[in-house]
Amino acid sequence: MRLSILLHLLFNFISIVYQIDAFSMTLHPIDSPHLQILPKNMTMQERHEIFINISRARSHHYNRGDNNASKIGINSIESHLHRPMLSGYFLTQLYFGERKPPFDPYVIVDLRSDETWIQCSDCHPCFILQKKFNVDSSPTYNRMTFDDQRCDTKLRFQGNCGFEWGHKPFKYVGYLGTDTFIFKDTNKKDIYFPNTAFGCAVRNPVMFKERHISDVGKVAGVLGLSPGTTRSFITQLDTEIHGRFSICIPKSEGDTVISFGDDAKIGKDAKKIAMYTKGVYHLYLVTFSVLHVPIGNPFYFSLDKKNHKRGFFVDPSSPTTQLNIMPFTALAAGVAVWFAQYEWIPIVTFPKTKLCYIEEPDGIEQHYPAISFSFKKARKGLAITYITFPDEIAFRKNSPLPGFCLNFEVTTGPSVLGAAQMAGKKWLFDVKGESLEFEDC
Repeated sequence: MRLSILLHLLFNFISIVYQIDAFSMTLHPIDSPHLQILPKNMTMQERHEIFINISRARSHHYNRGDNNASKIGINSIESHLHRPMLSGYFLTQLYFGERKPPFDPYVIVDLRSDETWIQCSDCHPCFILQKKFNVDSSPTYNRMTFDDQRCDTKLRFQGNCGFEWGHKPFKYVGYLGTDTFIFKDTNKKDIYFPNTAFGCAVRNPVMFKERHISDVGKVAGVLGLSPGTTRSFITQLDTEIHGRFSICIPKSEGDTVISFGDDAKIGKDAKKIAMYTKGVYHLYLVTFSVLHVPIGNPFYFSLDKKNHKRGFFVDPSSPTTQLNIMPFTALAAGVAVWFAQYEWIPIVTFPKTKLCYIEEPDGIEQHYPAISFSFKKARKGLAITYITFPDEIAFRKNSPLPGFCLNFEVTTGPSVLGAAQMAGKKWLFDVKGESLEFEDC
């Protein structure tokens, strides 16, 4: 006992002398060949449909207190892929527990959740998982006590501090504990964060093997990166990372990196957008435009702080950008007016969920219209920051068939700026500065 106390004091002394303020983690897209969660023989359309279902699910999951949110959607979204366990685009690998080897689960990165959790070995029922994680085998693991400020005393599970994630019938519940988490600094050295809170999910919906999933057994839980709450990863490591992280969204398939603290750097010429950071990442979208013609009612982008049924959230965990059906219809109408000059007729008419054409602009006499979103540069004031989407991001070409579609999807929930429209840029989230900065990767 005395030895463990001495080691703990020694670690705290070293932490004071050697200030930890930067580290990075590798992110894998859910269709990464490294993970092989999705089969290699998927068609482009099947892959796109999976991303659409994940994105729509994320939009609905922003709604507070709506247990039927996952059931609501355009075209009767019933794909099992919208279950919370696969409701995210990026995965990363966590390392925790001062044991050899440490626990190493793959988890979904979730910017709308404050819960970090994994499925533990004492679960019943359990979803399919290749590895079992017996956290009690770690000498540094402890169940969370009720006097811990990170404990919500209203949620109790078997006499312990409890947690819940998701909505019925896909709700994951269990108990909270703490352990030492291990990350790499900029010099690839192991750095240790003791007493980091996370959940053990032990009453879990059974995950069934899906037609478009090669192997769901790698995904063990969730890494919660929402801001402002006591159990959020961002809040727990605030002393070290100062509420800052950055991520470069690649244009093509491949892994990327999320950097925290002083590793989250961006150039002096980066553009800045005001961002609400109380529990969610919300942007102050003023309007959008087609070829500089403003379109859209700002009401549908204003934040409904009570239940998040309205708003414009930024979430690279969402594969594609989702627009509420009202602003989507306005945007699609503006695009249709542009292409009407070429006497093109859309395949699907309004207020359907897609806007597609069988023709393609030749780039000489026919062109795509420029689509831009305008955001408040600061919460107070009139300054505006514009994001103009390149043609290959604003429009999606059909394959192998000719033609293209507007590359924004419809949701009955709030609007969400997703990874597809964030591609090719580095994004710096500054929780304390209440801002989002971006530049080309």
